[in-house]
Amino acid sequence: METKGIEFEKKIESLEEKKKSLEDEKNTLEEKVAELNNKNADLDNKVAKLTETNTNLDEKVDKLTQTNTDLNNKVANLETELKSANSKVASVEASTQTTSQSTSNNSTKSSASSSGNTSSNVYYKNCTAAREAGAAPVHRGDPGYGPHLDRDGDGIRCE
Repeated sequence: METKGIEFEKKIESLEEKKKSLEDEKNTLEEKVAELNNKNADLDNKVAKLTETNTNLDEKVDKLTQTNTDLNNKVANLETELKSANSKVASVEASTQTTSQSTSNNSTKSSASSSGNTSSNVYYKNCTAAREAGAAPVHRGDPGYGPHLDRDGDGIRCE
């Protein structure tokens, strides 16, 4: 019987060692679970911050998109205004050129019939306009003379 008692004591001892080993393993696993729970909480915080950042960025994108739309509309309006202004300028230039040609022709006829009567309201935008009006070359003092057309400053324009 004593052998059985010794066997039982050994079994008890072996079981107690297993119990201690299992308790140690349990403690290790509980520590790992606690670490994972902390990491999970940290990740939840990061997700919340990223979600907030994403929301802020979405709001900024919306504002920038609206600003871009507003600026595109302003550009379109300015382009329309520019086209309109260019049309008006072209119309005024054409009218001025026609008036200049008419005035130049009248002035030429008038100066041919009367001696030395000059007109100071003749204007040529460029030498091409003066040539088309049949007024080139024009000397200083003649109708339509403009220093902007006399590049070399010798008193004769559109030579």
